[in-house]
Amino acid sequence: MKKAISTLLFFFTILHSQAQGENPRNITTTNSQNSWHNVESGRLTALPSTTLDRSQDSIALTLSFSNFIIDISSRDGNLFIGSVVLNTSTYDPYDHKSLYSKKYYQQTLLNPDTARMIYKLFSDSKVATIPTDKDIKGWRPGNDGLTYFIQYKTGSHYTSKSYWSPEGFKDIPEAVVIDRFVTEASTLLNVNKRWNNFLAILPKGKSYHRGGISVVTVAEYPANTNWINQISVTYQEADEPPVVGGRPLNILSFERNDADLVATYFTKGNSKIALEDTLTLHPSLVQTIMDWAKDKSVFTLRELDLKNEAVKKAASNTSKNKLVFGMPEYLLVNIDSMTFCKQYIMQRTMSTGIDRVSVSVMYSNKSKVNFEFEANDLVSGFDLKAYLTCYLFLYEAIIPDEFPAAKFFEEDKLIQLLYEYQKITECEGYYYREYTSKHPELSARDRRMMKGWDFIAYMKQVGRTPKQ
Repeated sequence: MKKAISTLLFFFTILHSQAQGENPRNITTTNSQNSWHNVESGRLTALPSTTLDRSQDSIALTLSFSNFIIDISSRDGNLFIGSVVLNTSTYDPYDHKSLYSKKYYQQTLLNPDTARMIYKLFSDSKVATIPTDKDIKGWRPGNDGLTYFIQYKTGSHYTSKSYWSPEGFKDIPEAVVIDRFVTEASTLLNVNKRWNNFLAILPKGKSYHRGGISVVTVAEYPANTNWINQISVTYQEADEPPVVGGRPLNILSFERNDADLVATYFTKGNSKIALEDTLTLHPSLVQTIMDWAKDKSVFTLRELDLKNEAVKKAASNTSKNKLVFGMPEYLLVNIDSMTFCKQYIMQRTMSTGIDRVSVSVMYSNKSKVNFEFEANDLVSGFDLKAYLTCYLFLYEAIIPDEFPAAKFFEEDKLIQLLYEYQKITECEGYYYREYTSKHPELSARDRRMMKGWDFIAYMKQVGRTPKQ
């Protein structure tokens, strides 16, 4: 029996292409017996990045967070150079003596134009004038989330500041500025794809730190293992109004090419359409995601690489069918709860014309795993767990815009489904409001404490039994 994965997992699909004009260096390992706190505080000097207070450059900037160290510098204020250092350490929850013993890093030089743009973002947003977080009223530290470290040197002046989870303090103007800067810098540097490239060359069969308390596990499969040979994404537009022969199938296939799965084109009916860029998936990561999700019934936003603020904002912008209690502070996607609550939802009239999407994972022994998505919404039978599984290895713009199903695996679609999920699972809240309206004698305290409330008993009382 396989050992269950007990740590949080972050998964991203993998692209191997390097940005134009950048030169990757070989992966390097270092050994350390330090605690994680010491590794974090000392990594700027332990890894190949500039020590800013000793730099000879007139301008130097380091942004450090999660598994990234971004260095930008200039001697004359005109020509900027920069690099990105990706770093991680192995994680073994059963071997505490060497918990962080093996460290890996890879340094990539930035295109000078990219380095200049990063510094311009920093300069234009006036981040250098913002105090460290502990000196800003209302900015309290926490135990999870990400901390951003910023070192800055101009002339003989040097500062070092830290900012914990700026995205969580929307009412603090300084936090908004920091969040905007790190978000725009991360987008410009395409940090997720850089991490995927780095992860792809790490030794397999190990777990690695992914910032904070998060861990990513890269599965190892022996040579005689039943390998993934192909992954196909199929899309068919709703046949409404009907056309002779039906709508054409659009198929994007990732085919085995040495150790990777690669796609260079997709088909639309009998036509073959070349992709602008070659797409790559790593079969080991795909299999790891599928194994991990198989026995899960609860998913966190962190595991889906989503910020709670983005989900809450999308919910607040929805004018139709508002949530009864609003989006919770920390959303958990519980597949079992959704299945239970769906039993109490009234039947709906459905459209006969729906788009169809499927994902097929094919193995070397000719076996196949199919994920089918043929319903309009979660109430109608849409398989949310299957979608989350596929989303985790097809997200991050792996599917290009020219393929018709691209938006199906984008973040906006996931957030829409999470809103539907919350609408379904808050059914108890709806009926509780109905219950309290029938019992005006309940005090405000009784209502808060849900005195006398029994969901199942009430459903039987009002004659709403689960659908068979």
